Amino acid sequence: MNAVSETERMCPKCGAVYPKTEPKCPYCGYIHEEGAERKFFHGLERTRRTLDGVDDAARQDYRAEIRKNSRAVVKRVLIAAAILAAVIGLFAFAENRMFRDDRDYVQEMVWQHEHFPELDRLYEEKNYEELDALLNKYSAESHDIWDWDHYDDYAEKRKE
Repeated sequence: MNAVSETERMCPKCGAVYPKTEPKCPYCGYIHEEGAERKFFHGLERTRRTLDGVDDAARQDYRAEIRKNSRAVVKRVLIAAAILAAVIGLFAFAENRMFRDDRDYVQEMVWQHEHFPELDRLYEEKNYEELDALLNKYSAESHDIWDWDHYDDYAEKRKE
């Protein structure tokens, strides 16, 4: 009979000699507990390393997804801000164009300071005929007569 070295084993079923690292006899398939255990733990360690790699890959994928989504959110916010700025700019431009008047507002204020006391006097005296004439004249000259303090009250009285 052959002598078995320390790195080999003899199969108790068929008597074949094979390396100790093998989990089973290569000839008859008899499972050797020590070799099967070694193979099992080796496979378990390989699976753990694979899962660690999957875990790292999943984390990297997750981080990449977060970066991608963050960029998308930032783009949307910037687009919304640009649209909002454009809308505000358009409204400001439209308001400026719609209500723009070529008259000098300082001159209009000076004119009001000079003429509104006369309108006040006529209103207090209830001289509506002359007041009507002046208001029509000033309105035709494109003066801001609605800035006169009694304009709304006078308009109501004229309706009566």
